[in-house]
Amino acid sequence: HIKIFCLISCCCTHIKSLLLFIVLLLYSITHLFHLYELEKKLNSHGFIRISKSCLLNLEYLDHIRALLNGKYEATLLNQEKLIISRKYITDFKKAFEG
Repeated sequence: HIKIFCLISCCCTHIKSLLLFIVLLLYSITHLFHLYELEKKLNSHGFIRISKSCLLNLEYLDHIRALLNGKYEATLLNQEKLIISRKYITDFKKAFEG
C-alpha cells in the first residue's frame, strides 16, 4: 500500500494541500500507478520520497531526529512519526539545501 501523508486542516492556507490529497486519493483508487511515477509528479509540490512505500509532504514536517541505526525519524505537525530510510536520506537532505 502506498501512503501519502497530508494533514486535513480547516485553515484556509491548507486548502490547496487538502485538494491535492483528495485528487491523489481519487487517482489512486481509479488508476494503477507506480510510486516512482507519483513521486515525479509530486516532487514540484513539496512531496519527497522517504522510504520504499512512503511520500512525505514537507509542508507538514515538524522536525526530524537521527536514530542510532543510520535512519532518521520525521515527526509531522500532527505528531505522527515516520521513518526516513537510509536509502533516501541523501535526497531528503538535498531538499533543504539552498
